[in-house]
Amino acid sequence: MKFSYLILLLLPILCSCTQNSKHPQADLINRNIPVAVTEQSIVHFADSVDASLITMEKRSSLVYHLDETSMYVEKYSMNGIPVLYKTFIDNEGISSLVNNFYFNNDSLILVRESKKQLKPNTEVLEEIRTFFRNNIAFRKDIRTALSSSTLKDKQFSPLKHTNLSADNYASDIKTFNDAIEGNEKFDLVFDSFLSAPDEKYILLKSKIPNGYNANILVTQSDSFTDSLMIDPMLFKGTKLNINWKIENKEAVYVPVAARVTSANGLKR
Repeated sequence: MKFSYLILLLLPILCSCTQNSKHPQADLINRNIPVAVTEQSIVHFADSVDASLITMEKRSSLVYHLDETSMYVEKYSMNGIPVLYKTFIDNEGISSLVNNFYFNNDSLILVRESKKQLKPNTEVLEEIRTFFRNNIAFRKDIRTALSSSTLKDKQFSPLKHTNLSADNYASDIKTFNDAIEGNEKFDLVFDSFLSAPDEKYILLKSKIPNGYNANILVTQSDSFTDSLMIDPMLFKGTKLNINWKIENKEAVYVPVAARVTSANGLKR
């Protein structure tokens, strides 16, 4: 779906597999899938990517907030080459959306959209798949259900009356990278440090009026967070060079003393 819609609703190198790898699915990822790909081969490739995520390099954006909506992005790479982007969007109390963008040899081959819409006394689950050849969409299908278990048993049906060329996925990917790198509309600066008896947060805000904001939970303090708490005005309006990781859909601060490889966020 168009990332513009998502905005309205609001973000180590791969361990090489050996012959004795515990993730044999990665063998498929390392091979080029045929040019004349079919829906079945594309789905098989995407499933292999999902089964191998633990072996991949992972980078996470902050969790960005805008009005009642939050969103963040995860990027998975092999040998520095992106294989999967995952976006998570939550419109609290109304809906949630997870989108997966799968790549092979720098070419987008599949987009999976999983949406949960809350209705009175029930919820509606919807899954949409868009298939690509040479970065051009050639098929879109859909299935819906009222529970996760029921959804898995449903067959996909062609999504009719849809314009396959309408979505600007190249623009979407740029936006995802901006969210991860903290560029453009995702360029946030330090605003304040919230210190309460039970929790501490680093509060960030956009340079753009009414733009995004983000919070980073501090569970382990260090000399840097102590400085933020003691003299916040010294850092106000500056871009912080810190690490974080995503836990339970929340950005959590990684202390300076912690190993860089322990962070699922990024060091900027």
